[in-house]
Amino acid sequence: MRRLIASTLSVLAIAGALVLMLVFVSIQATEQGSTEVGKAGQVAIMAEETLSAVSAVRNATTQALILEDGRVGGLYDMSVVSEAVDSLNGITSEFQLRANRLVSRLDDAEQDAVTRSSAAFIEESRKTIAALSEPADGATSRVQSVPPAAYDAIVVDLLDIRDSRIGEVAIAAESVVQVTDAVRFLVVVVIPIGAMLLFRRVFRRRREREQLHAELDHQMQMNAQKDEFVTNLSHELRTPLTGIYGFALALDESGFEDPNMASELTGHIITEAGELSRMVDDLITAGQIETGKVAFEVTDIDIDPIITRIVEPYIRSGVDITVSSSGFSAEADAKRFEQIMRTLLSNAAHHGGSNIDVFAEHGAGMVSVFVMDDGPGVPDEIIENLFERYMHEGDEPLLQGSVGLGLAIARSLTVGMGGSLSYTRTNGLTYFVCKLPSHMVAKLHERVVESDRAVEDGMYDTQQVAKLFAR
Repeated sequence: MRRLIASTLSVLAIAGALVLMLVFVSIQATEQGSTEVGKAGQVAIMAEETLSAVSAVRNATTQALILEDGRVGGLYDMSVVSEAVDSLNGITSEFQLRANRLVSRLDDAEQDAVTRSSAAFIEESRKTIAALSEPADGATSRVQSVPPAAYDAIVVDLLDIRDSRIGEVAIAAESVVQVTDAVRFLVVVVIPIGAMLLFRRVFRRRREREQLHAELDHQMQMNAQKDEFVTNLSHELRTPLTGIYGFALALDESGFEDPNMASELTGHIITEAGELSRMVDDLITAGQIETGKVAFEVTDIDIDPIITRIVEPYIRSGVDITVSSSGFSAEADAKRFEQIMRTLLSNAAHHGGSNIDVFAEHGAGMVSVFVMDDGPGVPDEIIENLFERYMHEGDEPLLQGSVGLGLAIARSLTVGMGGSLSYTRTNGLTYFVCKLPSHMVAKLHERVVESDRAVEDGMYDTQQVAKLFAR
Protein backbone atom coordinates (compact mmCIF):
# COMPACT_ATOMS: atom_id res chain seq x y z
CA MET A 1 0.00 0.00 0.00
CA ARG A 2 2.78 2.36 0.91
CA ARG A 3 4.56 1.58 -2.37
CA LEU A 4 1.33 2.24 -4.29
CA ILE A 5 0.84 5.52 -2.52
CA ALA A 6 4.47 6.49 -3.14
CA SER A 7 4.19 5.60 -6.84
CA THR A 8 0.98 7.53 -7.12
CA LEU A 9 2.55 10.54 -5.48
CA SER A 10 5.55 10.23 -7.79
CA VAL A 11 3.34 10.07 -10.84
CA LEU A 12 1.34 13.03 -9.61
CA ALA A 13 4.54 14.95 -8.90
CA ILE A 14 5.91 14.17 -12.37
CA ALA A 15 2.59 15.00 -13.98
CA GLY A 16 2.44 18.21 -11.98
CA ALA A 17 5.98 19.11 -13.01
CA LEU A 18 5.18 18.40 -16.65
CA VAL A 19 2.04 20.53 -16.45
CA LEU A 20 3.95 23.37 -14.83
CA MET A 21 6.67 23.12 -17.47
CA LEU A 22 4.09 23.15 -20.27
CA VAL A 23 2.36 26.12 -18.72
CA PHE A 24 5.68 27.97 -18.41
CA VAL A 25 6.66 27.18 -22.02
CA SER A 26 3.21 28.17 -23.26
CA ILE A 27 3.29 31.45 -21.38
CA GLN A 28 6.71 32.27 -22.79
CA ALA A 29 5.51 31.46 -26.32
CA THR A 30 2.46 33.63 -25.81
CA GLU A 31 4.56 36.51 -24.52
CA GLN A 32 6.97 36.23 -27.43
CA GLY A 33 4.18 36.01 -30.00
CA SER A 34 2.35 38.97 -28.46
CA THR A 35 5.56 40.99 -28.43
CA GLU A 36 6.09 40.23 -32.13
CA VAL A 37 2.51 41.25 -32.88
CA GLY A 38 3.00 44.48 -30.96
CA LYS A 39 6.28 45.38 -32.68
CA ALA A 40 5.03 44.57 -36.18
CA GLY A 41 1.72 46.31 -35.51
CA GLN A 42 3.42 49.46 -34.27
CA VAL A 43 5.63 49.63 -37.38
CA ALA A 44 2.55 49.10 -39.60
CA ILE A 45 0.72 51.94 -37.84
CA MET A 46 3.76 54.23 -38.14
CA ALA A 47 4.00 53.39 -41.87
CA GLU A 48 0.29 54.17 -42.32
CA GLU A 49 0.68 57.46 -40.42
CA THR A 50 3.65 58.37 -42.61
CA LEU A 51 1.56 57.56 -45.70
CA SER A 52 -1.10 59.91 -44.34
CA ALA A 53 1.56 62.59 -43.92
CA VAL A 54 2.68 62.04 -47.54
CA SER A 55 -0.89 62.62 -48.71
CA ALA A 56 -1.12 65.73 -46.52
CA VAL A 57 2.05 67.16 -48.11
CA ARG A 58 0.71 66.40 -51.59
CA ASN A 59 -2.65 68.00 -50.72
CA ALA A 60 -0.95 71.11 -49.33
CA THR A 61 1.29 71.33 -52.42
CA THR A 62 -1.74 71.05 -54.73
CA GLN A 63 -3.53 73.76 -52.74
CA ALA A 64 -0.50 76.08 -52.90
CA LEU A 65 -0.19 75.63 -56.69
CA ILE A 66 -3.91 76.32 -57.21
CA LEU A 67 -3.71 79.47 -55.10
CA GLU A 68 -0.57 80.55 -56.99
CA ASP A 69 -2.49 80.20 -60.28
CA GLY A 70 -5.30 82.22 -58.71
CA ARG A 71 -2.83 84.92 -57.69
CA VAL A 72 -1.54 85.13 -61.27
CA GLY A 73 -5.14 85.49 -62.45
CA GLY A 74 -5.77 88.28 -59.95
CA LEU A 75 -8.16 86.29 -57.73
CA TYR A 76 -5.96 86.31 -54.60
CA ASP A 77 -3.24 88.43 -53.11
CA MET A 78 0.13 87.28 -51.80
CA SER A 79 -1.13 86.82 -48.23
CA VAL A 80 -3.36 83.90 -49.26
CA VAL A 81 -0.48 82.15 -51.05
CA SER A 82 1.84 82.87 -48.10
CA GLU A 83 -0.59 81.19 -45.68
CA ALA A 84 -0.72 78.14 -47.92
CA VAL A 85 3.10 78.05 -48.12
CA ASP A 86 3.36 78.28 -44.32
CA SER A 87 0.90 75.40 -43.99
CA LEU A 88 2.89 73.34 -46.56
CA ASN A 89 6.11 74.03 -44.65
CA GLY A 90 4.57 72.84 -41.36
CA ILE A 91 3.07 69.71 -42.89
CA THR A 92 6.41 68.89 -44.60
CA SER A 93 8.18 69.15 -41.24
CA GLU A 94 5.58 66.84 -39.69
CA PHE A 95 6.16 64.29 -42.49
CA GLN A 96 9.92 64.48 -41.94
CA LEU A 97 9.42 63.82 -38.21
CA ARG A 98 7.18 60.81 -38.85
CA ALA A 99 9.56 59.43 -41.49
CA ASN A 100 12.52 59.69 -39.09
CA ARG A 101 10.59 57.88 -36.34
CA LEU A 102 9.65 55.12 -38.78
CA VAL A 103 13.21 54.73 -40.07
CA SER A 104 14.47 54.18 -36.51
CA ARG A 105 12.24 51.06 -36.24
CA LEU A 106 13.27 49.43 -39.55
CA ASP A 107 16.04 47.03 -40.52
CA ASP A 108 19.05 48.21 -42.55
CA ALA A 109 17.69 47.50 -46.06
CA GLU A 110 14.36 49.16 -45.32
CA GLN A 111 16.09 52.10 -43.63
CA ASP A 112 18.17 52.80 -46.73
CA ALA A 113 15.14 52.68 -49.07
CA VAL A 114 12.88 54.89 -46.94
CA THR A 115 15.69 57.34 -46.15
CA ARG A 116 16.42 57.85 -49.86
CA SER A 117 12.81 58.17 -51.02
CA SER A 118 11.74 60.42 -48.12
CA ALA A 119 14.74 62.70 -48.65
CA ALA A 120 13.86 63.04 -52.34
CA PHE A 121 10.21 63.76 -51.51
CA ILE A 122 11.15 66.37 -48.88
CA GLU A 123 13.58 67.98 -51.35
CA GLU A 124 10.77 68.38 -53.94
CA SER A 125 8.50 69.93 -51.31
CA ARG A 126 11.23 72.32 -50.13
CA LYS A 127 11.87 73.38 -53.74
CA THR A 128 8.17 74.28 -54.08
CA ILE A 129 8.26 76.20 -50.77
CA ALA A 130 11.42 78.05 -51.84
CA ALA A 131 9.96 78.95 -55.24
CA LEU A 132 6.71 80.24 -53.75
CA SER A 133 8.65 82.27 -51.17
CA GLU A 134 10.50 84.27 -53.84
CA PRO A 135 9.27 87.72 -54.96
CA ALA A 136 6.30 87.33 -57.28
CA ASP A 137 5.87 88.55 -60.85
CA GLY A 138 2.14 89.24 -61.14
CA ALA A 139 1.92 87.85 -64.68
CA THR A 140 3.93 84.63 -64.19
CA SER A 141 3.45 81.60 -61.95
CA ARG A 142 6.51 80.84 -59.86
CA VAL A 143 5.91 77.07 -59.97
CA GLN A 144 4.39 75.30 -62.96
CA SER A 145 4.09 71.73 -61.67
CA VAL A 146 5.65 69.20 -59.29
CA PRO A 147 7.10 65.94 -60.75
CA PRO A 148 5.29 62.89 -59.32
CA ALA A 149 8.33 60.57 -59.26
CA ALA A 150 9.39 61.39 -55.68
CA TYR A 151 5.82 60.98 -54.38
CA ASP A 152 5.39 57.64 -56.18
CA ALA A 153 8.70 56.32 -54.80
CA ILE A 154 7.97 57.10 -51.13
CA VAL A 155 4.42 55.72 -51.42
CA VAL A 156 5.69 52.42 -52.88
CA ASP A 157 8.30 52.04 -50.10
CA LEU A 158 5.80 52.81 -47.34
CA LEU A 159 3.17 50.49 -48.78
CA ASP A 160 5.72 47.64 -48.92
CA ILE A 161 6.63 48.17 -45.26
CA ARG A 162 3.03 48.46 -44.11
CA ASP A 163 1.83 45.38 -46.02
CA SER A 164 4.76 43.24 -44.90
CA ARG A 165 4.15 44.13 -41.24
CA ILE A 166 0.43 43.43 -41.56
CA GLY A 167 1.33 39.97 -42.85
CA GLU A 168 3.67 39.45 -39.91
CA VAL A 169 0.92 40.55 -37.50
CA ALA A 170 -1.48 38.02 -39.01
CA ILE A 171 1.02 35.14 -38.79
CA ALA A 172 2.14 35.97 -35.26
CA ALA A 173 -1.44 36.53 -34.12
CA GLU A 174 -2.47 33.11 -35.45
CA SER A 175 0.41 31.46 -33.59
CA VAL A 176 -0.50 33.30 -30.40
CA VAL A 177 -4.12 32.17 -30.73
CA GLN A 178 -3.08 28.51 -31.10
CA VAL A 179 -0.76 28.65 -28.11
CA THR A 180 -3.37 30.53 -26.09
CA ASP A 181 -5.95 27.83 -26.73
CA ALA A 182 -3.56 25.12 -25.48
CA VAL A 183 -2.66 27.12 -22.40
CA ARG A 184 -6.31 27.79 -21.67
CA PHE A 185 -7.09 24.06 -21.67
CA LEU A 186 -4.18 23.15 -19.38
CA VAL A 187 -4.80 25.92 -16.92
CA VAL A 188 -8.55 25.38 -16.68
CA VAL A 189 -8.04 21.65 -16.02
CA VAL A 190 -5.02 21.76 -13.71
CA ILE A 191 -4.91 25.06 -11.84
CA PRO A 192 -8.17 27.05 -11.89
CA ILE A 193 -6.67 29.92 -9.94
CA GLY A 194 -3.87 30.34 -12.48
CA ALA A 195 -6.46 30.19 -15.25
CA MET A 196 -8.01 33.49 -14.17
CA LEU A 197 -4.62 35.22 -14.18
CA LEU A 198 -3.75 33.77 -17.57
CA PHE A 199 -7.14 34.70 -19.01
CA ARG A 200 -6.65 38.26 -17.97
CA ARG A 201 -3.27 38.37 -19.67
CA VAL A 202 -4.52 36.67 -22.85
CA PHE A 203 -7.59 38.88 -23.09
CA ARG A 204 -5.48 41.98 -22.56
CA ARG A 205 -3.13 40.95 -25.35
CA ARG A 206 -6.05 40.15 -27.62
CA ARG A 207 -7.63 43.53 -26.90
CA GLU A 208 -4.34 45.23 -27.75
CA ARG A 209 -4.23 43.36 -31.07
CA GLU A 210 -7.81 44.40 -31.83
CA GLN A 211 -6.92 48.00 -31.05
CA LEU A 212 -3.92 47.76 -33.37
CA HIS A 213 -6.07 46.39 -36.19
CA ALA A 214 -8.74 49.06 -35.56
CA GLU A 215 -6.10 51.79 -35.70
CA LEU A 216 -4.70 50.34 -38.94
CA ASP A 217 -8.18 50.24 -40.49
CA HIS A 218 -8.84 53.82 -39.42
CA GLN A 219 -5.56 55.09 -40.88
CA MET A 220 -6.21 53.25 -44.16
CA GLN A 221 -9.75 54.66 -44.40
CA MET A 222 -8.50 58.19 -43.75
CA ASN A 223 -5.79 57.78 -46.39
CA ALA A 224 -8.33 56.54 -48.95
CA GLN A 225 -10.70 59.43 -48.14
CA LYS A 226 -7.88 61.95 -48.57
CA ASP A 227 -6.95 60.43 -51.92
CA GLU A 228 -10.57 60.80 -53.08
CA PHE A 229 -10.54 64.35 -51.76
CA VAL A 230 -7.47 65.25 -53.85
CA THR A 231 -9.13 63.72 -56.92
CA ASN A 232 -12.20 65.93 -56.51
CA LEU A 233 -10.33 69.06 -55.40
CA SER A 234 -9.21 70.27 -58.82
CA HIS A 235 -12.66 69.80 -60.37
CA GLU A 236 -14.52 71.51 -57.54
CA LEU A 237 -12.25 74.58 -57.56
CA ARG A 238 -12.31 74.89 -61.34
CA THR A 239 -16.13 74.95 -61.43
CA PRO A 240 -16.55 78.47 -59.96
CA LEU A 241 -13.44 79.67 -61.79
CA THR A 242 -14.93 78.55 -65.10
CA GLY A 243 -18.22 80.26 -64.23
CA ILE A 244 -16.48 83.53 -63.34
CA TYR A 245 -14.47 83.43 -66.56
CA GLY A 246 -17.52 82.66 -68.73
CA PHE A 247 -19.75 85.33 -67.16
CA ALA A 248 -16.94 87.88 -67.42
CA LEU A 249 -16.49 87.13 -71.14
CA ALA A 250 -20.23 87.48 -71.73
CA LEU A 251 -20.22 90.76 -69.83
CA ASP A 252 -17.26 92.03 -71.83
CA GLU A 253 -18.82 91.11 -75.17
CA SER A 254 -22.33 92.50 -74.83
CA GLY A 255 -23.34 92.82 -71.21
CA PHE A 256 -22.68 96.54 -70.84
CA GLU A 257 -25.14 97.35 -73.62
CA ASP A 258 -28.00 95.84 -71.64
CA PRO A 259 -28.19 97.05 -68.00
CA ASN A 260 -30.43 94.14 -66.99
CA MET A 261 -28.04 91.59 -68.48
CA ALA A 262 -25.07 93.38 -66.91
CA SER A 263 -26.74 93.24 -63.49
CA GLU A 264 -27.58 89.54 -63.90
CA LEU A 265 -24.07 88.62 -65.05
CA THR A 266 -22.51 90.65 -62.25
CA GLY A 267 -24.70 88.84 -59.75
CA HIS A 268 -23.56 85.46 -61.09
CA ILE A 269 -19.90 86.54 -60.92
CA ILE A 270 -20.30 87.70 -57.31
CA THR A 271 -22.00 84.43 -56.35
CA GLU A 272 -19.35 82.23 -58.00
CA ALA A 273 -16.54 84.33 -56.50
CA GLY A 274 -18.15 83.91 -53.10
CA GLU A 275 -18.28 80.13 -53.59
CA LEU A 276 -14.62 80.10 -54.60
CA SER A 277 -13.68 82.24 -51.60
CA ARG A 278 -15.62 79.89 -49.30
CA MET A 279 -13.80 76.83 -50.70
CA VAL A 280 -10.41 78.51 -50.28
CA ASP A 281 -11.33 79.49 -46.70
CA ASP A 282 -12.28 75.85 -46.05
CA LEU A 283 -8.93 74.62 -47.35
CA ILE A 284 -6.92 77.09 -45.29
CA THR A 285 -8.97 76.46 -42.15
CA ALA A 286 -8.67 72.68 -42.60
CA GLY A 287 -4.89 73.03 -42.63
CA GLN A 288 -5.01 75.19 -39.50
CA ILE A 289 -7.24 72.67 -37.69
CA GLU A 290 -4.99 69.76 -38.67
CA THR A 291 -1.89 71.56 -37.31
CA GLY A 292 -3.71 72.91 -34.23
CA LYS A 293 -3.18 76.56 -35.18
CA VAL A 294 -6.80 77.80 -35.23
CA ALA A 295 -7.12 81.07 -33.30
CA PHE A 296 -10.34 82.79 -32.22
CA GLU A 297 -10.86 86.51 -31.50
CA VAL A 298 -14.05 86.25 -29.48
CA THR A 299 -15.99 89.49 -28.96
CA ASP A 300 -19.62 90.53 -28.53
CA ILE A 301 -20.85 90.61 -32.17
CA ASP A 302 -24.20 91.66 -33.64
CA ILE A 303 -25.25 88.72 -35.82
CA ASP A 304 -27.82 90.53 -38.06
CA PRO A 305 -25.38 92.61 -40.20
CA ILE A 306 -23.17 89.57 -40.80
CA ILE A 307 -26.11 87.43 -41.95
CA THR A 308 -27.42 90.24 -44.17
CA ARG A 309 -24.01 90.67 -45.82
CA ILE A 310 -23.76 86.94 -46.57
CA VAL A 311 -27.32 86.63 -47.88
CA GLU A 312 -27.18 89.64 -50.22
CA PRO A 313 -25.21 88.00 -53.11
CA TYR A 314 -27.57 85.00 -53.11
CA ILE A 315 -30.65 87.25 -53.26
CA ARG A 316 -29.09 89.23 -56.13
CA SER A 317 -28.58 85.99 -58.05
CA GLY A 318 -32.25 85.05 -57.65
CA VAL A 319 -32.24 82.76 -54.60
CA ASP A 320 -35.38 83.14 -52.46
CA ILE A 321 -34.08 83.79 -48.93
CA THR A 322 -36.10 85.32 -46.10
CA VAL A 323 -34.13 86.81 -43.20
CA SER A 324 -35.85 87.66 -39.92
CA SER A 325 -34.05 90.35 -37.94
CA SER A 326 -33.27 89.06 -34.45
CA GLY A 327 -31.56 91.85 -32.53
CA PHE A 328 -29.31 89.29 -30.86
CA SER A 329 -25.59 89.34 -30.26
CA ALA A 330 -23.25 86.44 -29.63
CA GLU A 331 -19.91 85.87 -27.98
CA ALA A 332 -18.01 84.71 -31.07
CA ASP A 333 -15.28 85.42 -33.60
CA ALA A 334 -16.94 87.52 -36.32
CA LYS A 335 -14.80 86.09 -39.13
CA ARG A 336 -15.40 82.47 -38.02
CA PHE A 337 -19.13 83.07 -37.56
CA GLU A 338 -19.30 84.49 -41.09
CA GLN A 339 -17.47 81.40 -42.41
CA ILE A 340 -19.94 79.10 -40.64
CA MET A 341 -23.01 80.94 -41.96
CA ARG A 342 -21.57 81.12 -45.48
CA THR A 343 -21.20 77.32 -45.46
CA LEU A 344 -24.76 76.74 -44.21
CA LEU A 345 -26.32 79.19 -46.69
CA SER A 346 -24.31 77.81 -49.61
CA ASN A 347 -25.46 74.33 -48.64
CA ALA A 348 -29.11 75.44 -48.50
CA ALA A 349 -28.88 77.41 -51.78
CA HIS A 350 -27.30 74.57 -53.74
CA HIS A 351 -28.93 71.52 -52.20
CA GLY A 352 -32.06 72.70 -50.36
CA GLY A 353 -35.48 73.70 -51.55
CA SER A 354 -36.62 76.82 -53.33
CA ASN A 355 -37.52 78.63 -50.10
CA ILE A 356 -34.88 79.39 -47.46
CA ASP A 357 -35.46 81.07 -44.09
CA VAL A 358 -32.81 82.42 -41.72
CA PHE A 359 -33.91 83.35 -38.21
CA ALA A 360 -32.66 83.18 -34.63
CA GLU A 361 -33.96 82.42 -31.15
CA HIS A 362 -32.54 83.02 -27.68
CA GLY A 363 -32.69 80.64 -24.74
CA ALA A 364 -30.60 79.34 -21.83
CA GLY A 365 -27.80 81.82 -22.52
CA MET A 366 -27.41 80.67 -26.14
CA VAL A 367 -28.33 82.20 -29.49
CA SER A 368 -29.59 79.60 -31.95
CA VAL A 369 -29.29 80.64 -35.61
CA PHE A 370 -31.50 78.52 -37.91
CA VAL A 371 -30.98 77.99 -41.64
CA MET A 372 -34.17 76.29 -42.83
CA ASP A 373 -35.20 75.10 -46.29
CA ASP A 374 -38.01 73.01 -47.76
CA GLY A 375 -35.77 70.71 -49.80
CA PRO A 376 -35.52 66.89 -49.63
CA GLY A 377 -32.91 66.91 -46.83
CA VAL A 378 -29.87 64.68 -46.36
CA PRO A 379 -30.26 60.94 -47.19
CA ASP A 380 -30.76 58.83 -44.07
CA GLU A 381 -27.76 56.61 -44.76
CA ILE A 382 -25.25 59.48 -44.52
CA ILE A 383 -26.72 61.57 -41.71
CA GLU A 384 -24.49 59.86 -39.14
CA ASN A 385 -21.35 60.96 -41.06
CA LEU A 386 -22.66 64.34 -42.20
CA PHE A 387 -20.12 66.37 -40.22
CA GLU A 388 -17.07 64.20 -40.90
CA ARG A 389 -14.16 65.43 -43.05
CA TYR A 390 -13.49 64.06 -46.55
CA MET A 391 -16.83 62.20 -46.39
CA HIS A 392 -18.05 60.92 -49.80
CA GLU A 393 -20.93 58.83 -51.04
CA GLY A 394 -19.61 56.46 -53.70
CA ASP A 395 -17.55 58.37 -56.24
CA GLU A 396 -19.35 61.69 -55.69
CA PRO A 397 -18.78 64.27 -52.95
CA LEU A 398 -21.34 64.30 -50.17
CA LEU A 399 -22.17 67.88 -51.11
CA GLN A 400 -21.40 68.80 -54.69
CA GLY A 401 -19.88 72.25 -55.13
CA SER A 402 -17.73 71.74 -52.04
CA VAL A 403 -14.40 70.13 -51.27
CA GLY A 404 -15.89 67.82 -48.64
CA LEU A 405 -14.79 69.95 -45.70
CA GLY A 406 -17.38 72.69 -45.17
CA LEU A 407 -19.73 71.12 -42.61
CA ALA A 408 -16.89 69.43 -40.68
CA ILE A 409 -15.03 72.74 -40.45
CA ALA A 410 -18.22 74.62 -39.52
CA ARG A 411 -18.84 72.24 -36.61
CA SER A 412 -15.19 72.43 -35.46
CA LEU A 413 -15.30 76.24 -35.48
CA THR A 414 -18.63 76.32 -33.64
CA VAL A 415 -17.40 73.94 -30.94
CA GLY A 416 -14.17 75.95 -30.68
CA MET A 417 -16.25 79.03 -29.78
CA GLY A 418 -18.19 77.15 -27.09
CA GLY A 419 -21.24 76.28 -29.22
CA SER A 420 -22.65 73.46 -31.30
CA LEU A 421 -23.83 72.73 -34.84
CA SER A 422 -26.58 70.21 -35.57
CA TYR A 423 -28.88 68.95 -38.32
CA THR A 424 -32.51 67.93 -37.98
CA ARG A 425 -35.38 67.10 -40.30
CA THR A 426 -38.89 67.97 -39.05
CA ASN A 427 -42.21 67.78 -40.90
CA GLY A 428 -40.74 68.15 -44.38
CA LEU A 429 -38.35 70.97 -43.39
CA THR A 430 -34.57 70.86 -43.05
CA TYR A 431 -32.85 72.74 -40.23
CA PHE A 432 -29.17 73.44 -39.62
CA VAL A 433 -28.87 74.98 -36.15
CA CYS A 434 -25.78 76.94 -35.03
CA LYS A 435 -25.77 77.62 -31.26
CA LEU A 436 -23.37 80.15 -29.71
CA PRO A 437 -23.06 81.82 -26.28
CA SER A 438 -25.13 85.02 -26.37
CA HIS A 439 -25.80 88.51 -25.08
CA MET A 440 -28.78 90.65 -26.00
CA VAL A 441 -27.92 93.73 -28.08
CA ALA A 442 -27.97 96.57 -25.52
CA LYS A 443 -29.80 99.08 -27.70
CA LEU A 444 -32.77 96.73 -28.24
CA HIS A 445 -34.98 96.51 -25.16
CA GLU A 446 -37.94 95.04 -26.97
CA ARG A 447 -38.17 92.83 -30.04
CA VAL A 448 -41.21 92.33 -32.20
CA VAL A 449 -41.10 89.26 -34.40
CA GLU A 450 -43.11 89.74 -37.55
CA SER A 451 -43.59 86.92 -40.05
CA ASP A 452 -45.93 86.43 -42.97
CA ARG A 453 -44.81 82.82 -43.44
CA ALA A 454 -47.82 80.60 -44.20
CA VAL A 455 -48.28 77.53 -42.03
CA GLU A 456 -50.03 74.65 -43.74
CA ASP A 457 -52.18 72.13 -41.90
CA GLY A 458 -49.98 69.51 -40.23
CA MET A 459 -46.82 71.66 -40.58
CA TYR A 460 -44.96 73.07 -37.59
CA ASP A 461 -44.70 76.84 -37.19
CA THR A 462 -40.96 77.41 -37.72
CA GLN A 463 -40.76 79.99 -34.95
CA GLN A 464 -42.27 77.51 -32.49
CA VAL A 465 -39.86 74.82 -33.68
CA ALA A 466 -36.99 77.26 -33.24
CA LYS A 467 -38.02 78.05 -29.68
CA LEU A 468 -38.24 74.32 -28.92
CA PHE A 469 -34.73 73.63 -30.29
CA ALA A 470 -33.24 76.72 -28.60
CA ARG A 471 -34.16 75.57 -25.08
